[in-house]
Amino acid sequence: PFNREDDARVTRTNNASLALNLTGQAEYGISSVDDILASIHANGKDQGVPGGGNFRSRDAELEMNRQSAGLAWHRKRTTTDGVEGKVSAFLISQQQAFKDLSGEIGIASQDNRNRTLGLGANGLTILPVGARQRWTAFAEIRRETFTPQDALFPNPLTAGRRDTAAVVA
Repeated sequence: PFNREDDARVTRTNNASLALNLTGQAEYGISSVDDILASIHANGKDQGVPGGGNFRSRDAELEMNRQSAGLAWHRKRTTTDGVEGKVSAFLISQQQAFKDLSGEIGIASQDNRNRTLGLGANGLTILPVGARQRWTAFAEIRRETFTPQDALFPNPLTAGRRDTAAVVA
């Protein structure tokens, strides 16, 4: 058991955490088979970073914020033509900041702020083929950018961009 002569209890420090999550969605029927859908999502988190193993951290912190928004048109399948489809556009933004000015985690002081931004659109079509089969096609295009910033490093860091497109049938 616990030996008071050579054992001790140690409480981890810098465990503070605050998180906020908000989600909203609205749907509006523009006809008996067509709907417009709008959605937003926001997530924020600010937390201390307790370190790992035997390394304690008193002031390191990690902050993350993520927002997304989307707008979609959805056509429901009907018994007359059997066609179903959805077209949507979206925007995603994420900011992440890590600060460890005392260098308690890793090998040196850090003060990083990174931003990721994504924008895209996609579409889905489902068509009847014969009496019991359906043909499905999906396409998406998107652009993502990454902008890093290091407050302790005077030279700008290299930003990145990724463009993608996909088609599946």
